[in-house]
Amino acid sequence: MKKLPSLKSFWLHCETITFVYDELVLPLLYR
Repeated sequence: MKKLPSLKSFWLHCETITFVYDELVLPLLYR
């Protein structure tokens, strides 16, 4: 059971990075 919160946290982290990438990096590339 100890792995579950860690995995959830990991996925949340990935979602955040993906969001930040889409919001910040792509506009810089396509402006």
